[in-house]
Amino acid sequence: MSRFFRDFFRLIGRYRRGLFITVTVLFGVYCVLLFTSYRLSTNSEFCDNCHYEESFVQSWKESAHSDVECHTCHLPPTFGAKVDRSMKAIDAAWRYAWGLHTKIPRAEIDDRTCLQEGCHDARLIEGPVEFVKGILFDHAGHMGKDIRGMTLHCTSCHSQIVQGSHMEVTRETCFLCHFKNLPEGEAIAGCSCHDAPADTVVHEGFRFKHTQYLGLGVVCEECHVSVTSGEGNVPKRTCMTCHNARLDAYDDKAFLHRKHVAEHDVNCSDCHEAIEHGDMKLVRSLETTCTSCHTGSHDTQRDLFMGIGARGVEPYPSIMFKAQVGCDGCHRGSQSGRPGGGKVATVAGESCVLCHGRGFDKMLDDWKETVDDYMARIAPLEREGRAAWKRASSARKEKARERYEQAEYNLDFLRRGHGEHNLVYTKLILLQVQDDLNAMLDTLSPGRKKEEMLAFREDDLRGNCTKSCHANLRKTTIVEFAGMKMTHNDHVYKHNMECTYCHDNSLTHGAVKLTRENCLGCHHSQENVECITCHAQQERMLAGTGGFGIEETPSLMEDVACEDCHTDLHGGNNRKATLAACADCHEEGYEEMVADWQSETEPVVDEIRSSLDDLRPLIVSARSRGIPADSIRAAQKQINIARARLEQVVNDKSRGAHNVEFAGLLLDAARTDLSTARRLVGKGAAGR
Repeated sequence: MSRFFRDFFRLIGRYRRGLFITVTVLFGVYCVLLFTSYRLSTNSEFCDNCHYEESFVQSWKESAHSDVECHTCHLPPTFGAKVDRSMKAIDAAWRYAWGLHTKIPRAEIDDRTCLQEGCHDARLIEGPVEFVKGILFDHAGHMGKDIRGMTLHCTSCHSQIVQGSHMEVTRETCFLCHFKNLPEGEAIAGCSCHDAPADTVVHEGFRFKHTQYLGLGVVCEECHVSVTSGEGNVPKRTCMTCHNARLDAYDDKAFLHRKHVAEHDVNCSDCHEAIEHGDMKLVRSLETTCTSCHTGSHDTQRDLFMGIGARGVEPYPSIMFKAQVGCDGCHRGSQSGRPGGGKVATVAGESCVLCHGRGFDKMLDDWKETVDDYMARIAPLEREGRAAWKRASSARKEKARERYEQAEYNLDFLRRGHGEHNLVYTKLILLQVQDDLNAMLDTLSPGRKKEEMLAFREDDLRGNCTKSCHANLRKTTIVEFAGMKMTHNDHVYKHNMECTYCHDNSLTHGAVKLTRENCLGCHHSQENVECITCHAQQERMLAGTGGFGIEETPSLMEDVACEDCHTDLHGGNNRKATLAACADCHEEGYEEMVADWQSETEPVVDEIRSSLDDLRPLIVSARSRGIPADSIRAAQKQINIARARLEQVVNDKSRGAHNVEFAGLLLDAARTDLSTARRLVGKGAAGR
């Protein structure tokens, strides 16, 4: 053995020069090939050479990352990881050259590559960002957190397989996590992703604003009963595309999510079927099927609510039925009332408040009082009819039987169905009852005086505004229209104006057909009109009052009458005529001073509005950044005061001209309020 090694080394020594040259050349060739392979495999254009990579390369070219080389994301930022991933890339390139490559490519992106300096290193601390219109997303609340038993990575949401939108967020991933295995109409984060829609919504002919109902405490699922479609299940056949027959851990969700999501960045949509969100189903009238338990118990109430069932009367559904309010929309309470302690669903005025606001809790009592009044007024005619029926001969009864039985049926229908379920239909039924009883009595007692116990105006029957629904109009609730504040009480009751003078129900219930010019044409034609009646905001600005702690600062023009400047009352806010009036008291060119006042005010108004917008995401993310609750409440209070001061200037509508000094004090104070709020919530707990 020793002789073998001696001869071997002697042979090497004899040819050492040639061997050295040969090894050096081979090593050099290897290094060149290795370097060339590395450079090629890390060049973005080289990726396009593999036919199965074409779609990925094309989506990258069309994405926001088109100026970022592939290897910047696909190679981890640490040296060791880069070497390991580079060798794999070289191996993949050679495998492709020899036809030994995998036909289903996939890549795992390390979170560190996304968060490396110069890329998205500030994403976790920048707070909420707008995902799509009206939906805010906070990366800090998701990234690296254990959510539903899974540790999320960048690519959990930013899927790298979306053809045509490389690395964009797949909303289906959001829906899977937020809605999977939750009751219908609910989400893991509630509806906190959405702002309330600001626009007026028209649904089934009804106009409303979400903010009004949300402010009353109505929760989204009261109306939106189904917000998703699909279950997000994982069929076993999906597993078979990668694992063949390896299904032993199919039911071990924790293991599967750890292996696929946490360790290997597999996209949720690779395994789960889609859950769709957005096409929301709204609650419909009578969707709660009471009759499934209480067969026949509420048929009469149902028919009355739907506006059917009475004899000789055209159908007329309740306005609540047309609005798709179900039984449980009003019958929210419960009390004992059944044998064995069973519960009965009850209704109270609080149910009205839930959707319509304060003051509407009296509406139910008004409806019941109205129905009782109608029934009391028809009662004498009913008693007269029954007495005449008992005295009448069989021959006369036979002639009057149809009208009498129809009247009796309809009265019984109303007593069992409770007329408050449908006020307009109740009135129509009682008018038919009155006609039937009078016709029956004319047959049984010829020559009697016809009794008209009930007489309704057509507007009261069909419009059904103040008595049956909007009883709160007698109250002095202030509403705003076209920048002016008014009360219905002044117009409907004091001036005996019909509701239809301002509102048009022909297409949309309650739609306003009036214009600002209509109002001005009436109000400015009155003698001795008090401007403060409609323009209280301007009166406060001129007086320099209501500044939330700011000292009273009256305008120099406080004692000048409104009409001295606003000379064209019928033209509304006629700026040209108003500025021309300056020359009546001051020297020519004085009107330019008004423009100077407004130019001082407008930029500050815009600045404060911008500051309010900037503070909004800070408030939203404050809790997740560790800001104490007391600080958040204090900041919100300062923001509310600042907003009120800003609104006082804006709602005056003169842009500072009515009282430039007081407007300046209000806006300066608002600036200070917002600066204080920013100090309270502008940093995380560690920086406080």
